[in-house]
Amino acid sequence: MHGHPAPKTRHHRSRYRKFRRAVKKRRGRIVWIAVLVLVVGFGVWFAYSAIVIKRNLQEVAAHLERLETGLKSGDIGTAGYAEQSARKAAADAVNASRSIPWLLVGKVPVLGTPVHAVSEIASVAQRMTEDVIPPALTALQPHTKVLTGRSIDLGPVVAAAPSLDASLGQAEAAAFAAQQIGSGGYLTPVTDARDRLQRVTAQIVDGLRSAYTAANLAPAMLGQNGPRSYLLAFQTNAEVRGTGGLVGGVGIVRVSNGSITVDHIASNVVLRNDLEPMDLGADFTNSYGRYDSTRNWENSNISPNFPYAGEIWRNLWRQQTGETVDGTIAVDPVALSYLLDATGPITMGDGEVIDSKNVVALTESTAYARFGADVMARKKYLVDVAYKVVEKLTASTNGDAILSALTHAVREGRIALWSAHPDEQARIASTSVGHSVPKTPGPYAAVVVNNSGASKLDYYIQKKISYHGGGCAGATRRTEVSADFTNMAPGGNLPAYVLGEDTNVPPGTNKMMVSLYATAGATLLSATADGRPLPVQSGTELGHPIYTVLIDVPPQRSVDVQYTLSEPTVDGTPEAPVQPYVAPASVTVDLPACRGSGQ
Repeated sequence: MHGHPAPKTRHHRSRYRKFRRAVKKRRGRIVWIAVLVLVVGFGVWFAYSAIVIKRNLQEVAAHLERLETGLKSGDIGTAGYAEQSARKAAADAVNASRSIPWLLVGKVPVLGTPVHAVSEIASVAQRMTEDVIPPALTALQPHTKVLTGRSIDLGPVVAAAPSLDASLGQAEAAAFAAQQIGSGGYLTPVTDARDRLQRVTAQIVDGLRSAYTAANLAPAMLGQNGPRSYLLAFQTNAEVRGTGGLVGGVGIVRVSNGSITVDHIASNVVLRNDLEPMDLGADFTNSYGRYDSTRNWENSNISPNFPYAGEIWRNLWRQQTGETVDGTIAVDPVALSYLLDATGPITMGDGEVIDSKNVVALTESTAYARFGADVMARKKYLVDVAYKVVEKLTASTNGDAILSALTHAVREGRIALWSAHPDEQARIASTSVGHSVPKTPGPYAAVVVNNSGASKLDYYIQKKISYHGGGCAGATRRTEVSADFTNMAPGGNLPAYVLGEDTNVPPGTNKMMVSLYATAGATLLSATADGRPLPVQSGTELGHPIYTVLIDVPPQRSVDVQYTLSEPTVDGTPEAPVQPYVAPASVTVDLPACRGSGQ
């Protein structure tokens, strides 16, 4: 017989039953211990995968941000190193997201929500580093050698266009995929990682689009098919206007097959303010007609939409000189400081040295004190400075540094471009150098200031802008746009020309016309300055409602302008473009980007 012998007595049966119970209990403990070991092991494996993924996604985002900065600044070496680092981190994150625990948890409803999001984030990051960036870097590498002195070699520019086109297409697809990634559910850090990826992919797309547009437009615009001429406007943001600053002087840029010359530099003294107006539509007339914006240079760029200024300047120049230019370019003293940083200092006829550190202060502040009431002498001095900068720039052989300076200035809105050729302008308008107000329904808040006191006090202004509001539920949401202005002017210790025309306010008081260009369809609920209600003038431009208030900012004081709005809950990433001042503005956007709102 096999097995245990049958118990023969009651005592034996009792012992047998106890034995069986002990065996079952021991087996149960073993099973539970095994299950516990498996669960703990599974959890440790999942947790380790999560740590690896989190670390690598953070590294990917950081490297992509450095890469984007390198591309914009023209630092291809930094961009290349960042691409290699991002590619490795993305590959590690993707591999970790394919581990067995990660895949299994992803199949669990609710619990798997952040798992899905993380896997998609890793996939998009890998796509960017493998399919988008390498061909773009290859195409852009020769561009650091195209600029030498007075000429641009158009060959490498033309050759780069096909690769940039392919890279841009891949980038747009990756950015679209990033926008489709859902939230991290109960894990806020995952949602934050998604939002960061969406931002950086959108920025890379913008940069590549600008590079592709430049590669396609540059040959014709630089005279490959015949000579071109452009009006160059020097804006002084010591007296701000919508596109940057008052037109303080002009020149003519002439190009032919990549060869560049600049001539006819003159101060705004020679510019007439009694010319025939032009029609830019009912909205423009309603908002700016009272300022004669299309017939005088002083108020020609109150609108922040640079194409309006470009058209007006071209028309005014044609009326005054008979010359019809192919487009217009705007530049400010801060942009000149970036260029002097690339070329080195200039030396004036009297031995004065002007470099990147002092050119802004000299042209926008010191010159007023130096020349006092002698306006003509000051303007001649500024024209001489402009000539010297142009001479230095066109004689330089440091093309890498000059391109980096130009891209820096464009990124800050300190250089703007408009073309009179419609096909070219249609493409320029979508880039940062176009400085256009977009005709889009997405969340938008542009705070634009125009000096209303004929002063030069904007040199002393520091500003902080914030745009924040509610979530994406419902057809509308409440938003707030805050603009805080601090006037660092020393008060009465300034020339009368700097202080402006209004003697009914304390010396050094900055009189401002502050306009909010809001989301299409938005409604203003209130406008206040330091909590006090303000009268508001309303208008419309390119589909955006405009809400304008007047404020006075005394010296050594701050004034906070607060707009409260009800705006449509529309899809898109919130935009808060920055008007170029002397001092860079601080901008904070804390408004959820909605997707699939159905609006």
